[in-house]
Amino acid sequence: MEFMKLVSNLKEKLQKSRQFFSHKKLINRNFILFLFLVTACTKKLPENNFNSAAWQKDSLACENNRLELLPELEKVRPELLGLRETEIQKLLGKPEATSLTDQSERIYFYYIEPGPQCTQKSYLSSANKLQVRMNSMGFVIEMNYEQPIKK
Repeated sequence: MEFMKLVSNLKEKLQKSRQFFSHKKLINRNFILFLFLVTACTKKLPENNFNSAAWQKDSLACENNRLELLPELEKVRPELLGLRETEIQKLLGKPEATSLTDQSERIYFYYIEPGPQCTQKSYLSSANKLQVRMNSMGFVIEMNYEQPIKK
């Protein structure tokens, strides 16, 4: 009789441990699925001929090299939408100016032509700029020029 109780008790404990481990497997599967979705939803920098180093070297567009780089930037501009803020900074470098909107969006400004900003570094001049708008989650949602590009 006591032996039967012991066997029954062991069976019950074994069943509980199986339930625990199957629950743990489910949690692990969900975590792996979550990680996959997060990494799958992020875009990577497109492979292109855009000379990122030359763009970044021409700080504030004072050397007037950025205008020459615009045709290559234009080719990849549609692919840049949806990139994370860090990826844009890898491509274009640290922005020359930033702005925060009332919807918690950020706008990065990159000069594309020389102007008063070359002599007064902290001055936000009226020289034409590339504007990169990011939503509150840090994804690029829009890229425009402050003024139309002269061709």
